[in-house]
Amino acid sequence: MKIFSGLLILIAIISISFNLKMLYDQKKQGEVEELQQLVVATVFELQKQGYKEKDIQEIEMKNDYSLLKGRGIYPYNYIVYVVTKDDPDHTKTYTWADDNKTAVKLEK
Repeated sequence: MKIFSGLLILIAIISISFNLKMLYDQKKQGEVEELQQLVVATVFELQKQGYKEKDIQEIEMKNDYSLLKGRGIYPYNYIVYVVTKDDPDHTKTYTWADDNKTAVKLEK
């Protein structure tokens, strides 16, 4: 009976661990997709501002859980940093302009 109980507990622990890992992987995949949406919207915004692909030096995306100027909640915790060749010492910070994620805006 002890062997059966031990085996049952082991199976339960493995099952719970597997389920937690699956939930974590799903959350991470969702975050990657959200960040990619913001990057695409940022690139379109840069094109509207007249930037070409050759004018962009670096684009970096981050998920900032801290309070960025009081905006650490969803969807404002997703941030894109852009460095352009015309101003390499200044990093532009883009985030969603509203909760509906219809536009991006340059943070000051």
